[in-house]
Amino acid sequence: MLEKAFDEIAKSDIDALITDEIVEEKQLEYKEKLPGDISKEKKDFVEEVCSFANARGGHIIYGLRDKRDSKGKKTGTPEYLGLGEINVDEQKLRLEHMVLNGVEPRIPGIQIKGVEGFDNGPVMVMRIAQSWSSPHMVKHNNRFYSRTSSGKYPLDVQEIRAEFALSEALPERMRQFRADRLAKIVAGQTPVKLNPGAKIVLHLVPFEAFARGKGANLGILNLQPADVPPIYAGTAWTHRYNFDGLLTFEPAGNRSTAYTYVQVFQGGIMEALDTGIIQAGGEAKALSREYESELLRSLKTYLKVMNGVGVTTPVFIMLSLLDVKGYRIGGVNNFPFGRRGQDPIERDVLVIPEVLLETFEQDVAEVMRCAFDVVWNAAGWPRSMNYDKDGKWVGPR
Repeated sequence: MLEKAFDEIAKSDIDALITDEIVEEKQLEYKEKLPGDISKEKKDFVEEVCSFANARGGHIIYGLRDKRDSKGKKTGTPEYLGLGEINVDEQKLRLEHMVLNGVEPRIPGIQIKGVEGFDNGPVMVMRIAQSWSSPHMVKHNNRFYSRTSSGKYPLDVQEIRAEFALSEALPERMRQFRADRLAKIVAGQTPVKLNPGAKIVLHLVPFEAFARGKGANLGILNLQPADVPPIYAGTAWTHRYNFDGLLTFEPAGNRSTAYTYVQVFQGGIMEALDTGIIQAGGEAKALSREYESELLRSLKTYLKVMNGVGVTTPVFIMLSLLDVKGYRIGGVNNFPFGRRGQDPIERDVLVIPEVLLETFEQDVAEVMRCAFDVVWNAAGWPRSMNYDKDGKWVGPR
């Protein structure tokens, strides 16, 4: 019920939990009040958050209590209590600070918000994503926690070993997925036949697509095709459904090939490929510096779609360039580093190290800067010239 964009969670969603008597379970827990400043309450809070991150993630909702039946027995269903007169922003910072100082390694992507509109003050919702850097250890007792439907429990030695092994394997599985997809593209096994020439490939891989216990996020296919336009597309792009999920693409003039497409996989992964932007400036063997602007524009669109259908962060962003040997960066009108920057790229394939988007609120231009720098490095530049010397995005000028 709360698997939606975090910013869109509203009073109606909390009311629905109460009306529909949604019981607590492995990924949902109700708390009457926020943790206080007493040492035990702080410790219990950090252990709870750690257990969610080490398991499948979920939500803790403060201001709802466990309803009791006529005999005083807890039912597991919620009823509203409220948190009274609190400063939501101050409490949010306090909770974030407790987690930051109480767990290692840091748990990425925790989101907290207050939901207003109730009689006795707000409730507060905390969303903890299943972590890509688990297992996390609680500092005060050097223990690791996970969850069952009954709540948190400490991991034993064998479980800790298994968690470390899984944590190490997941990034490699994601990289292998990327390698397999790039191999298919190079071999011409794409969902639509492509125009020949250099290609820019963008993969957006949510961690949850590979996380243990996560099934296919079929909600991604409920989006409107108009929400996922291909990179650098005009107005003639179209769509169809295929075995992997949803495909949007723009045919070339001869209608028998395409120059850009987006494949949305049923597990929430997106693959966006473009062959047109590389020579958008009309220069032969030139990678237009405008490509960064176009990628950022598309990235913001695709991440908004993911967020809107309930895909959770973190999301790994993977940029690759194919058939680019001999290409230079085009559209640079001055050479602030002398003759440097006019060198051709020496490799056919550039597989740029992945970057990590921890929350949907992050500045995408800032996240992508190190990836863009690598492409410019390959063409003889010390950094992307679409950023100033302080690393701030300024765009092509």
